[in-house]
Amino acid sequence: MNATIAIDHQKTIAMKKVLLFTSLLYYALSGQAQSCANSIESNFNGTDVAAGKWIWFSAHLKLSSHPNTNFMVLLNNSQVTSGAFTLNIPNAKLSFSTTATAASYTFTANTWNITVPLSSANEDEIFLSGLAWQVSAGGMKGGLNPVTWTGKFFSDANVSLSWQWSAAVYNNFSTDYNGTNVVLLHNSADHAGTPVKYAVAGNSIGGARGGGASNYTGSWSSTKSTGTCSVSNSPLPISLKSFSALRNKQNVSVSWETASEQDSYGFAVQRLNNGNWEDVAFVASQAVSGNSSSLLRYSYTDLNSAKTLTQYRIKQIEISNAFRYSDIRAVVGMDQIGKMSLYPNPSNDGNVNLVFDGEGHKTIHVYDFSGRVVKQYPDVNTMNLKINLDKGIYLIKVKDQTSGATQSERLIVK
Repeated sequence: MNATIAIDHQKTIAMKKVLLFTSLLYYALSGQAQSCANSIESNFNGTDVAAGKWIWFSAHLKLSSHPNTNFMVLLNNSQVTSGAFTLNIPNAKLSFSTTATAASYTFTANTWNITVPLSSANEDEIFLSGLAWQVSAGGMKGGLNPVTWTGKFFSDANVSLSWQWSAAVYNNFSTDYNGTNVVLLHNSADHAGTPVKYAVAGNSIGGARGGGASNYTGSWSSTKSTGTCSVSNSPLPISLKSFSALRNKQNVSVSWETASEQDSYGFAVQRLNNGNWEDVAFVASQAVSGNSSSLLRYSYTDLNSAKTLTQYRIKQIEISNAFRYSDIRAVVGMDQIGKMSLYPNPSNDGNVNLVFDGEGHKTIHVYDFSGRVVKQYPDVNTMNLKINLDKGIYLIKVKDQTSGATQSERLIVK
């Protein structure tokens, strides 16, 4: 873990508990991080499936206890395995909301982002996740046994739930899940998980766990249940290698690199505005299923014509919704181009950041009130420099080693 990543303990750690589900057998959890080994093992019927046909895997859950306020249930690191295939299932984030009036979803960054009205939390089938898989050359023999769905579940509240999965075969399908129009809640016409766009006459055929015709999800597996589960803070496994912010006239280029990511959902680019951090953009993780051991590069260009200094940071978000913040980077304002800026000034704790308009070799001297040099930096080639000083009044003097130009700023440390 990169030592420069600052953890906001007060906001992200204080009142949470960790929950990990590793295969799909559920245990009751209370108050501390525990592992729940879970798996649902089933089988496919005896019908062979020809090459080029599609199998639609889907799962749903049913809540038996939950809070009467907003909460989330998440699924990640999920797979369906058999002797013929190993398939990675998209992650899922179910947000139960007191303000939502209808169930809805979007599919982004390999994640089903599902919103469910809290008033619908007691429905008998709530869609959890799904995958469309096209059978490869040679086809697939019927009768596969066992076929097992595994995964990890998280929640930010004490809940009890049960879940099931199934699989049905289609002549035609696609992986454009946003256009699939999946049924999210069981209704009088369709089970949760029904892919409405493809649930048309003649498209559903026998195989996997389905019988064709109107059996659009296939027959459900056995049911497995959880106990009461709660989430706590767990370290966010994202290694931030670099982070920079650079002004180019009215644009600020915010760039960062990760050396590795695990269970990564994405990154919120945040900007300080009137003392409050606000999101200016969300950038989804490039890591497949949230996991990567390779260098990944990200960037965002923020339209910023502020006249004075602006501070940026990156909020690194995990699939479980755990998060932490990067260090802060600052850029000079439009009226400060070519100049040095100090913040905070005055400083209450002696920690001060020097921000420059661009890179280039500089010599920096720090003088106290009597004119004595208390700190000196003979060769600085960064846009941000952190220094620490005792209480007092100081003069910061910077000399550009190329042009010889100098500038000075007065600093107060309380």
